[in-house]
Amino acid sequence: MGLRIEGLEEAGGFSRRTFFKGAALAGAAVAGSAIVSGCQPQANEHASAAERAGNAGDVAAAEINPQDEGYTSCTTDFSALFQPLTIGDYTMPNRLCKSSAGSDTALLEEVMPFEGQAFYENFAKGGIGMIWCEQCGIWPEEEISMLSAGREEDIEHWKPFVEMCHGYGVPVGGQLLGDFTRFSSSKSHYSPLDIENQNSNVPMTTDEVKDMRDHVITAAYHLQQAGFDAVELNASCSHTFDSFVSRFWNTERDDEYGGQSIENRARFITEMISGIREKCGPGFGIQVLYSAIEENVAELGDSDLCMKKEEAVEFAKLFEAAGASSLHIRSSIFGNHAAGFMTDMFNVPVPGHTGLGTVADFSRHMDGQWQGQYDGVAAFLKSAANIKKNVSIPVGTVGCMDARLAPDLINDAIADGEIDFVLMTRPLLADPSFAAKLKEGRRDEIAPCNHCMTCFAGSLAIGTPMHCRANPAMARAYTADMPEGYEPLPAEESKNVLVIGGGPAGMEAAHTAARRGHRVTLCEKKADTGGMLSFAASVKGTHEKIADYRAYLQRQLEVQGVEVIANQEVDADFVASKAPDAVIVATGAQRSMITAPGSDLPHVTSIENYATMEFGASVVLVGAGIQAIDFAIHLVKQGISVTVVHEGPEEDVDKHCPAWIKHHNLNWLRAQGTQVYSNATISEITEDQVAIGTDYGTVVQIAADTVVSCIDMQPNDGLYLALKDTYETYLVGDAKEPSTIAHASATGNLAARSISAPAVDYVPKEPKLVFGDGAGPAGARADTPSA
Repeated sequence: MGLRIEGLEEAGGFSRRTFFKGAALAGAAVAGSAIVSGCQPQANEHASAAERAGNAGDVAAAEINPQDEGYTSCTTDFSALFQPLTIGDYTMPNRLCKSSAGSDTALLEEVMPFEGQAFYENFAKGGIGMIWCEQCGIWPEEEISMLSAGREEDIEHWKPFVEMCHGYGVPVGGQLLGDFTRFSSSKSHYSPLDIENQNSNVPMTTDEVKDMRDHVITAAYHLQQAGFDAVELNASCSHTFDSFVSRFWNTERDDEYGGQSIENRARFITEMISGIREKCGPGFGIQVLYSAIEENVAELGDSDLCMKKEEAVEFAKLFEAAGASSLHIRSSIFGNHAAGFMTDMFNVPVPGHTGLGTVADFSRHMDGQWQGQYDGVAAFLKSAANIKKNVSIPVGTVGCMDARLAPDLINDAIADGEIDFVLMTRPLLADPSFAAKLKEGRRDEIAPCNHCMTCFAGSLAIGTPMHCRANPAMARAYTADMPEGYEPLPAEESKNVLVIGGGPAGMEAAHTAARRGHRVTLCEKKADTGGMLSFAASVKGTHEKIADYRAYLQRQLEVQGVEVIANQEVDADFVASKAPDAVIVATGAQRSMITAPGSDLPHVTSIENYATMEFGASVVLVGAGIQAIDFAIHLVKQGISVTVVHEGPEEDVDKHCPAWIKHHNLNWLRAQGTQVYSNATISEITEDQVAIGTDYGTVVQIAADTVVSCIDMQPNDGLYLALKDTYETYLVGDAKEPSTIAHASATGNLAARSISAPAVDYVPKEPKLVFGDGAGPAGARADTPSA
């Protein structure tokens, strides 16, 4: 008997069998229209308990790091989050802060360009309580690629940006830090997941430390003169300042900045704090960002030199005594840079995975301070609360502090006095109007951060834009693809638009076109919209919040008044009967089957049919793209032995997957013993084996109770070809090019913007020097809300 996979009976509102068989859904409650505003129970807002159970198949990881799915509970009115907070001379209108995480939109010219200023303006008008601007350079002749604050003339360059933020009632701070090479010691980074690994650390002399200290103080003064309300000193994440604070790095010095005492290690920071306080006065904000939690995952468990909770408290006291106004609590994970602040990375693909094949125990590693039971959400809350008890200044934290996703947990943390404010970036990239929508009771209209790491891919894959699955305008606004900017402009002429296909590309296209003033009908051949999102949610589980994203798109169809016709097959005759002015074809992709001898045997199937298949103890997956690897992980979590075989090169394994997720996926699979054969061809399939020819000249026999075709899909563009000469027709999503959900969303959005679009010239990097007056590239609107 084969092993049937159980525990996936409800995935994003679909049963496994009804999804694949196309049967009608059981009840209207599973549809996106069932979502209501505020915090009432919502049938499809988050993945179901059964879907979560299906994702808990990795028994070992579940035993080490059990998960508490109750963190998504929403009974709150968010009253604590929307209370003001005064720090020094500035007042935040609420407790939600845009953290100083960088972007690739604020390009590094002498004057912040228009697209960079518009990027931040979206957050300001979107209701955020404070904006922390990405790293501001400290050197008079800038030696690193950052927006400069080291020169007196930089003051005038920053003033329009600050005036814009203040015009929306939002205080603004700028982050100051060192770099990845000036260090306390010569100790090297030694993991491929440390982005600093590209550089050699150079120990600073005592005079160089003092010189940098003085440049930081001067840069802070320049920002104050430009109107900034505060500065943040980044003493986390293996930058210069952190290398002095941390015993892990500060191992060689014998001067007053050496590792002999906590006071010595803190001295670089405390001298900067006291110097800024003396130069900028008592009311200027000085926030210290530091790692209250550290762990060495490159050599998991070798953590003697990592921060302990008692040390973290003593640092907080020293920073407060020196004159700090507030504290920002984070972590440093030596060996996996991103996991130090994007805490959900520790749950890819299983809870506790370090990205290097090993699994950390949240109760014992990270000094037992990592709150790991909530899928990465609020990971530093326990540590931050402990610090707050020991100081009198406000304390905040970062790390998936997403109040859309975890309303009660995060609002209660503020209400109960555990922390004073939260910091985030990725939820704001997904929806810059996050705060305003939350306050207005439109939680179901917030575009959800998917934790897919598409936005952070460029830190490992250099040159990759910081795109966003849920917000196609991210890093596209004011480019040649999207010269009009973030907000889709109203159509010059309202048209009847027919969208064929209800997957992510079709839904994004439909609600965007309707938003622009078109009359939109969407036809979906199945009983409900979602397309491959439902399949992805059932295989990937809850971590990427795909069910939430599907529900958001369905809600947008409703909000924008899109007519949805379900159970509707569409052909050229049907299109003619609707007489549309424009057609968007989002018919998805189709997969080829294996053609080797034996491919007609009953245990050979396609990935699309997996819900009805009996799986044995060993499975061969043919194909190694992003769907194949996700499916391999899913099967391995069920205790099934998986071998991956594909004809392409090794670099095509998990193709299109964001770089950080890809590293985590493949390292975990390899640690489970999953073999991937690249450049391989199948010569024969028998009842219990698959014979493959390798690129090194041998034939390998692989045991296989089940063989699954996961061959890369091909565009299903036949209907488009039949229509394109008759109608204004656009091809989007997998029907255009099989790729990722983010690609599908982007192509749908861009197509919808193209229908009856006003003429907008692309004017690259034109600065907008005055905010709120309509200045900027042709077609840009200063008063537009975020996409």
